[in-house]
Amino acid sequence: MLAVPILHAGSPDPRGVILLESLTQEAFYPDDRVLMEDLALYADVAIESAAHYSEVIKHARLTLSLLEAGKSIATLKEPKLIFQSITDAVQEALHCDSVTLYTYDQQKNQRRTGPPAGAFNFRRG
Repeated sequence: MLAVPILHAGSPDPRGVILLESLTQEAFYPDDRVLMEDLALYADVAIESAAHYSEVIKHARLTLSLLEAGKSIATLKEPKLIFQSITDAVQEALHCDSVTLYTYDQQKNQRRTGPPAGAFNFRRG
């Protein structure tokens, strides 16, 4: 049997193990261990690349979703529809259950707390 850990730089814990087994006694040579250690390094790089790729795709989808929402919102004229569109987009993109938006009264230097253009809370469901 030959076992080689898949190590990740900066982490004391291995990501996994490459395990070779053979029914033949002393089937593996010292060079086999070196070869498997190199393979483990490549495996770590591949795992890391896959994780980064997944994050890039997730970010791209979120960006596209918010861009589409922005285009849609730009065509609306009624504040309640604008707020509803914003909260729908946020809920869909970020998978949250509730979104509250507040408008701001610049003259009073405070947020508004009620209709017609105050707090809007939308819950999924």
